[in-house]
Amino acid sequence: MDPVKMQEDAARRERVAALEAQFRSVGVRMRAMCVSPENAPYFRKTTCLASAITDEMKEDRSKPTAAQKKAAQNVFRITHELNEETRSMMVQSGIPEYVDKAFASRTYADPKINALQQDFLHDRLTWGEYNRARAALVDRPEDGGDAAGAAQNAP
Repeated sequence: MDPVKMQEDAARRERVAALEAQFRSVGVRMRAMCVSPENAPYFRKTTCLASAITDEMKEDRSKPTAAQKKAAQNVFRITHELNEETRSMMVQSGIPEYVDKAFASRTYADPKINALQQDFLHDRLTWGEYNRARAALVDRPEDGGDAAGAAQNAP
């Protein structure tokens, strides 16, 4: 194998390993947000990760209460900040596929997530409708749904 190619491969592996360590750090902060008592009213009706939403949650016909919406706003704010941090790391890594995923996340997933969150906060959705829509976003990688990992599973 070409020594230059071997060096490039080793450097790439190091960048990926460093990026994955940064992702784990963001994941720890995301999990802390999910178990925070301040956010409990929101997480009593939905899960931290959209991929874990249950069938029962998808059938909930209740509307969010004021306390649940307040907690949701906090969750949405923190999640947005963590997603932006994650995308920034991805772009700064210089690894083309991560740069592309960060762009796709911001361009395709974010507008859908933001619209869903606004519909939820403005009483246009029941908990079940909201949970079904969150779960559906996980299943739409062609729309950038898997773009930044955290972004897709965003509350």
